[in-house]
Amino acid sequence: MALRAGNNPRTTQQVASCPSCFAWGMTYSQGVCLPCYGFAAYFKTAGPCGACGRIELLKKGYCRLCWCQAYADRPSGPGHPLAPYVALVRYQQLFFASMNRGLSRLHAPPPNIARRRGAKGRPLKPPPLPVDRPRVDWVEQQLFETPRRYHYARVDLRNGPPPANPWLAYGLYLAHGLAELRGFNPEVRSALQRSLVTLLAEHRGGEVIRMSSFSEILREHGTSVAHTVEVLTEMGVLLDDRPAGFDVWLADALRGLVPGIASAVEQWARTLHDGGPRSRARDTSIVQSHLRAALPALREWSTTYDHLREVGRADVVAYAETLEGYPRENALGALRSLFSWAK
Repeated sequence: MALRAGNNPRTTQQVASCPSCFAWGMTYSQGVCLPCYGFAAYFKTAGPCGACGRIELLKKGYCRLCWCQAYADRPSGPGHPLAPYVALVRYQQLFFASMNRGLSRLHAPPPNIARRRGAKGRPLKPPPLPVDRPRVDWVEQQLFETPRRYHYARVDLRNGPPPANPWLAYGLYLAHGLAELRGFNPEVRSALQRSLVTLLAEHRGGEVIRMSSFSEILREHGTSVAHTVEVLTEMGVLLDDRPAGFDVWLADALRGLVPGIASAVEQWARTLHDGGPRSRARDTSIVQSHLRAALPALREWSTTYDHLREVGRADVVAYAETLEGYPRENALGALRSLFSWAK
């Protein structure tokens, strides 16, 4: 009798005698039972067995069938090693496949844990109560301007209530409304709450929270700075003291120019960016494109001249002759804009 499953000959299962251990039952793969299949995965050396003499895969010189017989012959209890008994095996007691000790370790019984009924996970916390912005009757002036240092996640809202601070309660209420409006997932909600606890646990009326004092801390912990800034801006306690991105880029771009040329180029770039009495403000990308096109010529002239007034028409023509195509067109357009502003 054979019960086959599937069309792959390597995985065909049938009720037969295992050719390795002679156990009768359902074979697992390649015609052998599951314990013998696992035995072959660990022991690769084949040879004559030291007890029965068959050519089989060996563990310490003996086949798996002789090890199973030695396990049955050995007295139970501690202090009786199995190795001395496998050498004394002279007969074999046949058994059913998948009924021995080896299979019981592969198929452990499922844990007897009572199944929880109802919704998964812990119950949701109730939303915070509506809170108005705290009143500020008076403000204590600071004698010295010292940077504030914040300690991230000093209070964990999962293990207890938030600190009793009206500004923190107001911030958590605004954060809950923002999360409901934007559809934040639980991870983003928790991160925003931790950020607000960090910044507002000891906040007092009249104080401002400088963005430069907490932006790096939040980024180190993978928390969104934009969400925290949005809540603090709504509260009216944020002071964005970071340098503008264009200012940082302009200072880096002018590095390497002599002061006389750098000061004039900086005024020209700021006039393009911010606008002036006779010109409208340009987009930042346009200003950056103009300055990048003019910088190679300006760096070359910085090695010869000390001020932009010393650059003449012959210098511009000589530089333009070294270019062609779009680089020449862009450089002439940027230099024409620069000298028109300077004139």
